[in-house]
Amino acid sequence: MTPKKLKLKAWKAAQKIPEYSPRTWRRDAAGNDMRFSDLGLDTHYGWFVDEHGHALHITMHPDYPSFRESEK
Repeated sequence: MTPKKLKLKAWKAAQKIPEYSPRTWRRDAAGNDMRFSDLGLDTHYGWFVDEHGHALHITMHPDYPSFRESEK
């Protein structure tokens, strides 16, 4: 499967947020809101696709603390 298809599959599997566009907004299994355009970004709504194909908030990434430290 291509990276684009994996991204879309993970996004579609994430929870829709009532009254918000599912093309733009989703929620991960931990209840964190994610914005589609923030894939791979260290933002409030950033997200990534894990090794199991799940869309998760960027703070769930195993290397997350290093993102913050690298900005200093």
